[in-house]
Amino acid sequence: MLFSNLIARQFRRPSGLLGLYAANFMKKNNQNYYTRAIGLLAIRDADAVLEIGCGAGDAIRRITEQNSRCRIDAIDFSPLMLKKAARNNREWLRKGRIRLMCGDFTTYDFRASRYTKILAINVIYFCDALNALFGRCRQLLDPGGRIVLFMSSPERLRSIPFANDDVFHKYTLEFVKEKLGEAGFSSVGHTVVTKREMETYYISADVA
Repeated sequence: MLFSNLIARQFRRPSGLLGLYAANFMKKNNQNYYTRAIGLLAIRDADAVLEIGCGAGDAIRRITEQNSRCRIDAIDFSPLMLKKAARNNREWLRKGRIRLMCGDFTTYDFRASRYTKILAINVIYFCDALNALFGRCRQLLDPGGRIVLFMSSPERLRSIPFANDDVFHKYTLEFVKEKLGEAGFSSVGHTVVTKREMETYYISADVA
């Protein structure tokens, strides 16, 4: 159990040698979700995008390659992942297209920054309080803004050996949608993808 917790915590906040393993695993696994999630954001050149839990920066790279003028900020509380994200996006950092921030999203001081789109892929499990998470998202989004989340069902998470209950919060789709509504989001919708009888969800919500 102690070793399982140790591995699970590396997926929450990678560091050291075990963190490198977790980072590589997430990089490979998350590639499958970027295309649809980014498509649901419907990013335009004038958008200001924030990614929560940017990992190695693969989604950032895809967005910058597809949208020549949008601004992208990304936050992660793992220095290891931010180092990888910076390495994978050197050109865009040099041009000032993207900004990488280290810290906890719910408490980070964004100062006057505002966004039109927020993306979060496979990060919701590590948030203890969805009210705080979604409340902060709502606060940072401009009217007409949108948030897109990707998450696995509790059943799918329970099939993953290292996704233990001490680290991974196994939220249901209905609960997440309810909390988005409570935070003031509208048009809360979802798409279900089933693979090997296990469900994953793309969830989108707008700011009226």
